Amino acid sequence: MISVAPRFIGDFEKGIDYKGDLKKLEATLREHVAIARHCGPYKISVHSGSDKFTAYPIVGRVCGELLHVKTAGTSYLEALRVIARTEPQFFAEIVEFCRGRFETDRNSYHISTSAAHVAALPKFNGPKEEALFLDEVHGRQLLHVTFGSVLTHPDLKPRIMEPSTITRRCTRSCWIGTLRSTFRC
Repeated sequence: MISVAPRFIGDFEKGIDYKGDLKKLEATLREHVAIARHCGPYKISVHSGSDKFTAYPIVGRVCGELLHVKTAGTSYLEALRVIARTEPQFFAEIVEFCRGRFETDRNSYHISTSAAHVAALPKFNGPKEEALFLDEVHGRQLLHVTFGSVLTHPDLKPRIMEPSTITRRCTRSCWIGTLRSTFRC
């Protein structure tokens, strides 16, 4: 066995910070680490780890070398941020597709965003709405839980995966800024 993804106390919702008592999280995490050391060693895998900024210091300190954090969601949302800034009409198309997929795709996830929250989001028309979709709970969760549908859509996937869509349009300083804001360094 290489790793185990235990169910932690509190809420590890997709695309947003940890919701719960950090002291209780630390106490139960210490129990999981003790078991991992005794029975393994194996890694403690934190799934839905994207954006758990308040929990990261505790998880890193307690788990040490036994830590695996899954943060693919953060990377995906930051790639969408680049698209929102460089190809706003394409981002608007992605948002509208996600709205149509939300009710089906959300069923696989534990999230607080509802269809009513999604319906209340405005149409994406440009930079003024970026924060609503990429920094606020309901927009982030809309985009996060529908990523599988977006990345398997025959028209959207090739356009997102086209190297020029992300890498050519994002300068080195853009990537550094994203890394700094994501990991608070």
